[in-house]
Amino acid sequence: MLKRSTAAAPPRPVLLHVYGVNNHPALSASSVGSSLLTLSFAICRGLNEEKMRSLVDSVLEDARLLSDVDMVKNLFVLAFQSRWCRGGKAERLVFYQFIVLLYERFPNVVLDLVHLIPKYGYWKDLLSLLLQCSEPDSSLHAKVWTLFAEQLGRDLLELEEALKQDRVPTISLCAKYAPSEAGKHSKALQADKKISKLLFQGSQNAAEYRRMLSCLRKQLDITETHMCAQRWTEIDFAKVPSLCMDRQKYAFLGEKKNRACFMHPDDPVRQACREKFIVLLSNGANLKGQQVLPHELVAQVYLPRSRPAAAVDVRCFAAVGCSC
Repeated sequence: MLKRSTAAAPPRPVLLHVYGVNNHPALSASSVGSSLLTLSFAICRGLNEEKMRSLVDSVLEDARLLSDVDMVKNLFVLAFQSRWCRGGKAERLVFYQFIVLLYERFPNVVLDLVHLIPKYGYWKDLLSLLLQCSEPDSSLHAKVWTLFAEQLGRDLLELEEALKQDRVPTISLCAKYAPSEAGKHSKALQADKKISKLLFQGSQNAAEYRRMLSCLRKQLDITETHMCAQRWTEIDFAKVPSLCMDRQKYAFLGEKKNRACFMHPDDPVRQACREKFIVLLSNGANLKGQQVLPHELVAQVYLPRSRPAAAVDVRCFAAVGCSC
């Protein structure tokens, strides 16, 4: 005969309904169990850390009251959705603060998931995340150094194998965002030394680390590398990433944002780059634009600024499939 359990059942959610602007019923923010929804709506640019901490604590309290483990799991889903640059909110700072808060409460879970961050954002997120940590050195730091070292090692091995087999290597973008010797993250976190020590068996071989990054970045055909080396004509505009295209389109034209005229009349290389870019835009070239958010494109056309919307803006928007 089955015995009735004497354990107290978890309390039922207290659902308080309100009516929205369309006169449709919705859950009130004060409803027990609605804290996750409230946090989801609040996550956007400008949310301060104190408010986020309060909202996360409310979710955890609701999860405890309702004995709902899924609410805790959904906190992590929500965190990665806030960063997802291809289908989420594409927020960076809010995501870093969110992950730091979760790390304070669930360090082992965060350490198990941190390898997913470059997939939802980019490799630089790992370094920027560490800048938000109050602890100067932690298990999270060690995990990030290991992820960089392992991926750089795999990419270098793939490059060497591809050269032997006379084929195009398939490598990640890790080297593009790996900390350079004099970069911001190396100065603040000693990132280059930490990664180098893991790569070269305890030896902080700065020269070897630089050579490795140089080889991998050359293979990646990084736009900024061509720009810094004044090799403007070598830029393949079809491979320029979305954000780089949006930020550097005036540089490709040899113009300034507030001056619609060519700034390098005596430089044949810059002139050739300009002409190549204009031809591609005029011919309706397919440029990358997936990660430029709609409001960022619209703002360049409609918001007040020192220079009216130029032809390059309109052509770039058309090339990436935006009709604004």
